[in-house]
Formats: sequence, C-alpha cells, structure tokens
Amino acid sequence: MRLRDALRHILLGGLIAAGMGSLSMAIITSWLSLPPEAIPAGGAAGSAAYLVGVFGPAFIEVMLARLRHAGKGGGDA
Repeated sequence: MRLRDALRHILLGGLIAAGMGSLSMAIITSWLSLPPEAIPAGGAAGSAAYLVGVFGPAFIEVMLARLRHAGKGGGDA
C-alpha cells in the first residue's frame, strides 16, 4: 500500500468516526425501537463510531475500485 493510500484510509476513518457516531446510534435506536435516551449512552461507548470508522473507509475503497474498474470498460454488463 502506498503512503498516499494509507493516509487516505486514516483520514477517512477519522472523519467518518468523528461525524457518524451519534448519527449511527440514532439510526440504530430508531431501528430497534429503543428510547431516545439510549443515543448518548451508545455514543459514550463509542462502539458504533468505531465500527463505522473501521469499516466505512473499506466500503468506500471497494466502491471506488469498482467504479474505476467499470470506467475502464471492464464492467459486467
């Protein structure tokens, strides 16, 4: 992995973890029909922010790779 790619992963992970922790907990509490008081408790635990920060950049990188591959004429269609 090149230094540029590693830095991109680190920056994306940090941005996603910083901005998506409370939003992901709000979505999870809505999805599981939990009381709104569970949002700050989940945000304090930080597990949702951690998971989004870890898997978010990997998901984005896979999607970008597929778009690059499709743009070169190697699509499945």
